[in-house]
This record gives sequence, C-alpha cells and structure tokens, in this order.
Amino acid sequence: MASELRVDRIIPIDGVPTGGGGGVIQMKHSIVTTEVAIATNTWTSTGNSVTITPKSSSNYLYVFFEGEFAMPTSQVQGFGFNIYKDGSAVTTSPNDSGNPYDFYKDETRIWTRLCKMYFAQCGTTNSVTFDVRFRGYNNQNVVSCYANQTQQNLIVMEVSG
Repeated sequence: MASELRVDRIIPIDGVPTGGGGGVIQMKHSIVTTEVAIATNTWTSTGNSVTITPKSSSNYLYVFFEGEFAMPTSQVQGFGFNIYKDGSAVTTSPNDSGNPYDFYKDETRIWTRLCKMYFAQCGTTNSVTFDVRFRGYNNQNVVSCYANQTQQNLIVMEVSG
C-alpha cells in the first residue's frame, strides 16, 4: 500500500521560530556545466536560473549559489558576482567607485570557488526568477565562471514561515 502526504505548510511542534524557518516546502535547482568567459564591466549571466512559485506569501525563500571562477592572466584584477531576483540584484559586492571586487588580486592568477546566499520573505505567490550575474573589476581582463570544468549550482528553497 502506498501512502501520500500533501501539505502547503509545515509548522514545528514548538511553533515557528522567530524570523521564520519551519520546514522546506519545495526546492528547485539548476546545475550549469558550461563556461561563460567575459572581458566586460557589464553584469553578465552565468547561465544559471531558477523560477519558483511560492505556495504562501508568508513563507521564506532561501537562495544559495556556489561556483568556480577564474582569471587566468597575471595582472591586477578582480570581479564581483551577485544573485538577482526578477532582474534586480538582491545581494551586493564590495566596490571601489562602482567596480565590484568579491575577489581581487595583485599579480597571480585566480582559480577559486565562491558562494553567496539570500534569505527573505516571499511576499508573493507569483512566480519569482533568480539568476546569478558576474562582471570584471574593469573590462580589460577575462573572467570565467565554470572554470576547470566544474559545475556551478543555484538552489532555491521555499521554507515555511
């Protein structure tokens, strides 16, 4: 005999903790294994995108990205990356007069795995699309996402509020 449990909301026995965070209602993810290489100071998509339709506007969305970035030339350079929600940045990068630098180096090459997270109340039951974008500190050096043939991951979870 097969059993099935369907719920729209999960609340722990002791109630919902302050700031939300009951159980995971749904999870969507995107795995990209294609390199995106840029030499621009324009925010450019990594190719990773997830659309989710929240079950309740009072629930929360937890977004997690991790991926490999590289700058193979030996020069002073850096780059930034952010999570976007429906085309607007919801995370930030440190910047120097508008030039982002989540990672910055003086001379040698860069190969590094980095991650960013975002957590906020859904506020809607309409579909929401998250993507990740990156850009160079300036437009003189190549920055790659998905370097060394590793995957990049974008995970979006709806958590009961």
